[in-house]
Amino acid sequence: MGSEFESRAAHRYGSPSTEGLCATCRWRSSDLGLAATGACDIAEEHESSRRDIRGILPWLIAATGAVAILAFSPLSLIDDAYISVRYAHNLNAGLGLVFNAGEHVEGYSNLLWTLLLAIPLRLHISVDTFAILVGAFFGILAVHDSWRVCRQIGVGFWWSAAAIVPLALNPDYWLSVTNGLEGGLFSFLLMRTVYLVVSRRRLAMAGLCGGLLFMTRPEGLLVIPLCAIYLSAPERIDARTTWMPNPRKVLLLLLHWLSVVACVTLWRLLYYEAWLPNTVTAKAPPHHWSVYLANIQAGIQYWETFLQAAMPFVLGALAAVALGWRRPVVFLCLALVAIEVPTVLVNGGDWMPHFRLIIVFLPLLAVLLGVALEHRSSSRWGIWAGGLRWRRLGGRVQTSPRSERCDRRSGSPR
Repeated sequence: MGSEFESRAAHRYGSPSTEGLCATCRWRSSDLGLAATGACDIAEEHESSRRDIRGILPWLIAATGAVAILAFSPLSLIDDAYISVRYAHNLNAGLGLVFNAGEHVEGYSNLLWTLLLAIPLRLHISVDTFAILVGAFFGILAVHDSWRVCRQIGVGFWWSAAAIVPLALNPDYWLSVTNGLEGGLFSFLLMRTVYLVVSRRRLAMAGLCGGLLFMTRPEGLLVIPLCAIYLSAPERIDARTTWMPNPRKVLLLLLHWLSVVACVTLWRLLYYEAWLPNTVTAKAPPHHWSVYLANIQAGIQYWETFLQAAMPFVLGALAAVALGWRRPVVFLCLALVAIEVPTVLVNGGDWMPHFRLIIVFLPLLAVLLGVALEHRSSSRWGIWAGGLRWRRLGGRVQTSPRSERCDRRSGSPR
């Protein structure tokens, strides 16, 4: 059987001679009994199939987690979601973005989500089903982008996958993004913005996503300035690093962001005659200090309850600061989570379940968990795995550099 296999391989790939071939071909041809010129072809096919499988895995984790949680949970729109539905209904009816006809009051804080809810009303489909399905879809995209950020900053494939597993299995996250409000959309836009900024490519698109964040939640206004500070820092903090920031990239990011913010603010001034939504001004800090202190106390309790419920992510964030403090992306994620602190303290938390205000930042904490896992594995487990691999090879070192591939026609290294 071996000779028949060898003859078929020789017929397909040519002579089994290994003279003048790369280390990959010589090793694989002698080990597998294949023609030398075909060893690299088989390796490339194997690597291609493995890349396909790896590309599917994060989607599979996110979708499986969503289905596993939502299939066994009661799904319905929360009360405040119907405020946005009412505005979307009046918009379709030709009355404009108003709650009551003729009263130009911005009683919502999620402009972009309200506009999206006008789509099912225009198409005469169930707005409840649309809001739940679209929210879950954006939640899946946010989980996948969390994995992409991990990979972009150098976290290994399997540690990136391990970091998003607790996120994909978090009930509060999925029940919050499917409650009919903007949570899933905000979480997706946040992670897409962070990914584009961290990759330092397509910064114009990152600026536009930051502008859409402002249209989704008012506190989204702070995301792009923090990202601009990150772009002005080196990729790693090191005493020997000499870093010259690229002002062109920062300006490209800020200009596209400001264009969206300026257009939305100008429209708000012309239509509602206000700088901010009424939902924001109505929750302005109270004048009496006793009410203010009561809100702060309730907000601190809200944060404490969330941190206890998200303990794996909290421990991951602490470990990321301790082990990966040289990476500015760690502090970027922490700063982006911190933008919700004033909102929670001033408002005294939130009455809605599943930590609606904070849970949308959970994908950022998953990135910090991935950083912690990567550093922990490289500092401790990497040494143990390296020793085990050396023993399995019997002390032999086998090299197969990817750069040395064989030309299929000539059989010579290229």
